[in-house]
Amino acid sequence: MESSETPTSQPTSQEASSAQSEIEKNVRRKTDIAWGHCKQIPETNILVCNYCGKKFGGGGIHRVKEHLAWIPGNVESCKKVPAEIRFQMKENFDERSKKKRKASAVAEIDSAIAEEDEQVQTNPTLPTTSKKGKNVGRIGTYFLPRTTPGAQPTLKSVIQSKEAVEKCDLAIAKWFIDASIPFNAANSPYFQPAADALCSVGAGYKVPTMHAFRGNLLN
Repeated sequence: MESSETPTSQPTSQEASSAQSEIEKNVRRKTDIAWGHCKQIPETNILVCNYCGKKFGGGGIHRVKEHLAWIPGNVESCKKVPAEIRFQMKENFDERSKKKRKASAVAEIDSAIAEEDEQVQTNPTLPTTSKKGKNVGRIGTYFLPRTTPGAQPTLKSVIQSKEAVEKCDLAIAKWFIDASIPFNAANSPYFQPAADALCSVGAGYKVPTMHAFRGNLLN
């Protein structure tokens, strides 16, 4: 009598999912622009620079890009790469680094929000001052009618005051992320006075330009 538990050669759903993830990872990896400027030794993970012949046994395509872009710290710079290729690699490297920093900052905000939500659930009497970071990208329609010069607060705007504070917090967070301002800058003793000064001026105030900061404002 044959056993009903005969082994099968069909891969499990977990194995299939793992294999598919590996394929997708390899596809994404091959899309990096640095692949057009190196070659891979068959049956190995070793990459070779097309210009100087340097071999890379570790670090992958990211290390090759550092080599071509003259990014110091991890690898020797390529002395034979054309200037326009080096510039292209550097621009791409900086762009990807900026995206990673922003992603890290957003993750930090989400973590702080999650921690606050947990505290509020534990103690419902605590006030809330923020919502999920997914709303950060829609700043601009969040502010109340009283922010328009000459407008008076309505009953609706009074009811929405808590939401307005939340939207304002997200607007500030977006500025911190875009300008790569470290979050510990919020601990500066000048931060709250600056916010108070902005509120006292009212709607229509134009923030100083970079030229103004470099000029008479700080002299």
